[in-house]
Amino acid sequence: MNFIIPKFILKYRLILVIAFALTTVFLGWKALHIQLSFDSARVLPPNDPTMAAYDQYKRNFGADGNMLVVGFESPFLFDSTTLYQWGNLEKNLQKIEGVEYTLSILSMKLPQFNADGSLREWKTIESLYPIDSVGVAVRENPTLDGLIYNPTQKATMMVVSIGNDMVNSSHRDGLMEQIKEQITHFE
Repeated sequence: MNFIIPKFILKYRLILVIAFALTTVFLGWKALHIQLSFDSARVLPPNDPTMAAYDQYKRNFGADGNMLVVGFESPFLFDSTTLYQWGNLEKNLQKIEGVEYTLSILSMKLPQFNADGSLREWKTIESLYPIDSVGVAVRENPTLDGLIYNPTQKATMMVVSIGNDMVNSSHRDGLMEQIKEQITHFE
């Protein structure tokens, strides 16, 4: 019986131990730099019609998983205290690192026209009306009905846009906890 492999191992054992030790240290060092990918796997070929439509959507609107919608329903929706607290929630959410912008009935911009009907500028509802008149302004604006305000349910929503780099990282859990904390404080 030939003992070539055992003879080789015994003869070069010190070199082999050092090689295994260096390989272990190198792989351990590389393991420190491993990052998880939160992107979904591409299971369809790029020329598939569904994938082409999805890619077009991403080009038009950015990433697909970075919007959070916060809904609120109350018979006192347009009470000045409630609107003030809703505005504070929006401002607090905007301060969180990773939140790009928010959109609510208070921060939504409405067009302002000149006497000749040409567009003059866009202004937020909050800047156009005192807080106790926002309800009247929202109810009188048909473009908001069903979009960001539901008059039959006395409900509104706030859209929170989260940065793609935050959505696709391990920091998103902490971000979501901060957002939940602000929403809970509003309740």
